[in-house]
Amino acid sequence: MHLIGVVLVGVLTVSPVAPTNPGLQASLDEMTKNGAPGVVAQLRDGGRTWTGRSGVGDLDRGTPVPLNARFRAGSVTKSLVAAVVLQLVGEGRLGLDQPVLDDITVRALLNNTSGLPDYLSDPVFADPRVYGKRTFTPDELIEIALRHKRGTGWKYSNTNYVVLGRLVERTTGEPLGEELARRVLRPAGMRSTFLPATFPRIPGPHATGYYLHGDITHNPDPQPQLQPLTEINPSFAWAAYGLVSTTDDLQRFYDALLSGKLLPAALLKEMQQTVPTGNPAFPGYGLGLERVDLTCGAAWGHTGSIPGYMTFAFAREDGRRQFTFSINAQVLDRSSGRFLAPGFAALEKALCPVSAGRT
Repeated sequence: MHLIGVVLVGVLTVSPVAPTNPGLQASLDEMTKNGAPGVVAQLRDGGRTWTGRSGVGDLDRGTPVPLNARFRAGSVTKSLVAAVVLQLVGEGRLGLDQPVLDDITVRALLNNTSGLPDYLSDPVFADPRVYGKRTFTPDELIEIALRHKRGTGWKYSNTNYVVLGRLVERTTGEPLGEELARRVLRPAGMRSTFLPATFPRIPGPHATGYYLHGDITHNPDPQPQLQPLTEINPSFAWAAYGLVSTTDDLQRFYDALLSGKLLPAALLKEMQQTVPTGNPAFPGYGLGLERVDLTCGAAWGHTGSIPGYMTFAFAREDGRRQFTFSINAQVLDRSSGRFLAPGFAALEKALCPVSAGRT
């Protein structure tokens, strides 16, 4: 779908604001001190909400990141698409162990054990300033992926979710964006979220997105090397990582998901059955969910990375306490660890306040 293809289901609402949170604010400030241009974050605990920001939303103008900013949420998209697929499983229209491509099942697509190569490994996706000006169809993305050798075991592949997006469309006869709006966005109260097909802009308040593929670790002033990349044809991302959202909306989603509003308990339990990833930061991957192990137990959600933006969105097991932050840059080298490490620290502070010495 276009925009002409964009489904918007309302306007942003404002939640009650909780008192200041010096610990979380310090983590955000450390992220921008260490190279992130700007960051916006939100912590929700039941009816209380804290929203914070640091740095700038535009390096040239020096303006702050809007507190209600929309951003490209990247692979957080996978959690929403997985919820739609599992609803179709619950309706008996799909089966988790149903083969989709040869011997590849719906479950294997959802938990990244299909072995399908990631289309992003193809040289055509070397520079987003080039491929971001093209329009790709989902079938073209799958065709590009299938030019490469299939693997075994767990391997993160965006191709899996493009296949799932096409499966949703073939099963329902409706565009994926419309099914997302009907089945997830409206029930969860996500009024500022949409899945664009080719529409390149982010409507409403947003920070300028930046991109860097290169080492900034040894540069004393890394920010000027960041290239602005806000407007981009998102057809290359689609069902895998194309969602546009806000911190508030993503928390509404994980609240609705983990509290059982979107899926029955049995299917939510299936969603949380993980396979090992070999990544100590995110050791388990379920059906469209990443698990992170904190001092207070498991948290569920997803990370996202797309030219212009990087996102973390996680919630405690019962969904009541959620924390989301968005950085207005995608940095694809080891220097990103300088500002992502304080982000992990913020996740611990936000979701485990008692063990971190806070309430």
